[in-house]
Amino acid sequence: MVKKLSIEDRRALVPEDVAARLRCIPLAYVDDAVYLATDHPDTWNALQDAQRYIGKPVVAIPVSPERLGWHAARTYAEGVLTSPAWQRHAVVGPAISDETDETERAARDKPVVRMVDEMFAEAIGLRASDIHLEPCLSGLRVRFRLDGLLVTRATLPQGLAGPVVGRIKILARLNLAERRLPQDGRLTVSLPNRAIDLRVSTFPTLHGEKVVLRLLDRDPVLLDPASLGMPDEVLGRFLHASRLPRGMVLVTGPTGSGKTTTLYSALATRNSPDLNIMTIEDPIEYAIDGINQTQVQEEIGFKFGTALRHALRQDPDIIMVGEIRDKETAEIALRAALTGHLVFSTLHTNDSASALARLVDIGVEAYLLASCLDLVLGQRLVRKLCPHCRLEHWRQPNDAHIPSIVGDTWHEAAGCDQCASTGYRGRRGVFECLVVDDSLREILVSKPTASEIRTWMTTNGFSVLEEAGWDLVSTGITSPQEYLRIMGS
Repeated sequence: MVKKLSIEDRRALVPEDVAARLRCIPLAYVDDAVYLATDHPDTWNALQDAQRYIGKPVVAIPVSPERLGWHAARTYAEGVLTSPAWQRHAVVGPAISDETDETERAARDKPVVRMVDEMFAEAIGLRASDIHLEPCLSGLRVRFRLDGLLVTRATLPQGLAGPVVGRIKILARLNLAERRLPQDGRLTVSLPNRAIDLRVSTFPTLHGEKVVLRLLDRDPVLLDPASLGMPDEVLGRFLHASRLPRGMVLVTGPTGSGKTTTLYSALATRNSPDLNIMTIEDPIEYAIDGINQTQVQEEIGFKFGTALRHALRQDPDIIMVGEIRDKETAEIALRAALTGHLVFSTLHTNDSASALARLVDIGVEAYLLASCLDLVLGQRLVRKLCPHCRLEHWRQPNDAHIPSIVGDTWHEAAGCDQCASTGYRGRRGVFECLVVDDSLREILVSKPTASEIRTWMTTNGFSVLEEAGWDLVSTGITSPQEYLRIMGS
C-alpha cells in the first residue's frame, strides 16, 4: 500500500539538517519501506545512514541535483521552488536610485534583458497563465500561475526590482516615470512557431510596483465542445441548445472556472459565412477570425448594456455577452433572445440553480426569464493528476469525509519531473447542466429560491456539480484534495 507523506510527515521523519547531510528527501511509504529521493542512489554508506536514522527499510529514487533541490525547497521552505535557470543573470550592481534615467539604463543592461526574456520563455514552457512580480521586503518575488494556482518561482534581490519592472514597462510602452498610478499595456513574445501576447498591468504597492502579465496565445486552438470533458448527456444538451435558432444559453461559475473557453467553443461550432456573430467582451481574450468582437470601455460610457443595445442594430444572428452584471444588460439580452436571436452569456454564481434565482433578484421579470432561457451550464475547473506519478490511496479510518460513491481506492498527487513536482498536469472541467423545460418554466413564474431549483434538478434526474466532481475522483482524474479545494466540503 502506498501512502504519500505530507510536508509535516517528511519534516518529522527527516529534519532539514539531516536531509542536507544525507542528501535525501522522504516522499512516500510503500508497504513498510520509505521511498527517498536522492541524487546519489549508488552511495551505499549514505543509504545505510538514512536507513539507520529512519529506522525502516529505504528505497532510493534517483533524481537530478536540481530536482533534489526542488523537493527540499517544497519540504523545508513552504513550497518555494528551486532557483530557475534564468536567475543566474540576477547580478546586482550598485544601488539604483529612483531617477528615471538611471532605472532605464539598468533596465537595458544585457543581464536584465536576458533574465526577463528567459523568464518569459520558462513561463510559456510551463504553460503558465500569468506571471506575478511582487515587491516585498526581501526583494522581488516571482510567481507563475500554473493550472490555476500561484507557485513561487524565485525571489530576486531588492536591487533588481526597479530594472526588471522597468524592462517590462519599456517592452509594454508604459510610462517609466509613473509609479503612483496603475498602468495597462501589452507586449508580444515571438516564438519559432507562434506568438504570445502578454497583457501587462502595473499596480502601486507599499514596497514598489506590482506587475501582473497575462499570457495569451495569439493563435489559440478553439476547443471543440467534445474536448472540454463534458459527460455525454451534458454535452448533448449543450450542443442542442447551442444550435437553436434563438433563445439564451448561460454559463455560470466563479472567476477562472473556464466560462469564456466554453462560450468560445460554442461559437466555434456556429462560425460560418452565412451567420453574423457578434461578441461584447471585457476584455477580448482572443481574436477569432470570422466573428465581430468588441470590447467594452466603461470609462467612456461604453458598457455592456450600451454595447448590446447598439449591437442589436447590426443585424446579428448570434450574440455573445461576456458577462451579465446588471438588470439592464440582463433584460436587453433576454429580449434579444425573445425577438429571434441566439444569445450566449455568463453569470458569476456558484451553480446553475443560483443563476436563475440571481436574475430574479436583480429585477428580471420571471415571465421574461421563463420565456427566453433554454439552458444553464454550471462549471468548475479542477487540476488533473499527473499520470506519471499519481499514487494509489486505500481508504483509511480518517477518510470518512470521502463519500462511499468514490469507492475504497482513489489516487493522490505525488510530484515528478513531468509535472514540475506539483503532482498535477493540466485541468479538466466539472459540469452540471440545467435544461429549462416547460415544467421548470411553470416553477420560475413563482420566483423559486436556489434551494428549490436544486431540489427540482435532483428530482428530475439532473446531475449536480458535487456528483460530477466526485465522479472525477473515483475515476482517478483528480484527487479528493483538489476536489475539496475547488468545491468545498
